[in-house]
Amino acid sequence: MAESHYIVVNGSMTHLGEQTTSIEGAVGDFTGQMFYATFTLPDDYSAAESAIIQCRSQYNNGMMKFILNNQRIENILTPHSRSRDEWISETVVIAKNLLQPGSNTIHIGHSSSVPLEGENFMVDNIILWYKTRD
Repeated sequence: MAESHYIVVNGSMTHLGEQTTSIEGAVGDFTGQMFYATFTLPDDYSAAESAIIQCRSQYNNGMMKFILNNQRIENILTPHSRSRDEWISETVVIAKNLLQPGSNTIHIGHSSSVPLEGENFMVDNIILWYKTRD
């Protein structure tokens, strides 16, 4: 039977956007316009099984894109209000064979080539759930 495992791709609040002080309190690690992370899956990772990515986000106006191994992932980073107190928990199933044993990448950024002035966004706790082969 395959076993489930998880990896924390990013365990801290990450602030994307134009200015480090644009979000009240200047919380999170400021990355600028793009967040980029690499993570490694073990040799016994089962690419034949679906995986799950979870994260939480704040201040998303729907202009953010989530790219996993150079493929845009839909149905994550959904638009929501700009309430300071509203964090949205997001979960999406990752198709079989998109991830691979070894190095993988995640990019998060604006869906337009020129982000709107003053646009800022928070993402926190990116966690990947995956299975290994028997």
